[in-house]
Amino acid sequence: MELAVVGDPLFVLGFRLAGVRKTFEASDAPGLQQSVRSAMKDPDVGVLVMETRDRPTLVAIGAEEDSDLREKLKQAVGVDLWK
Repeated sequence: MELAVVGDPLFVLGFRLAGVRKTFEASDAPGLQQSVRSAMKDPDVGVLVMETRDRPTLVAIGAEEDSDLREKLKQAVGVDLWK
C-alpha cells in the first residue's frame, strides 16, 4: 500500500520532495473531486492525505496491521497512530 496526496500544487510539492510518489494536483473543486476519485480507485493507495481545508480529517485504521503502511504513516504524519 502506498501513501497518496491530493491537493493544490504547492501542498503536493512538499510531499513530492519528501518522497511520496503518488500525487494528484487539483486547483479547483471539480478537479479536487476528480483527483480524489482517481486516488480512491487506485488499488495501491492505502492512505490518502489532503489539506484540512479541502476535506475534514478522516483516519480509518483496519484491524490488520501492515508494518510498511505503519512506517509510512509515521513518517508522513510524524506520529505513530497505532500507539
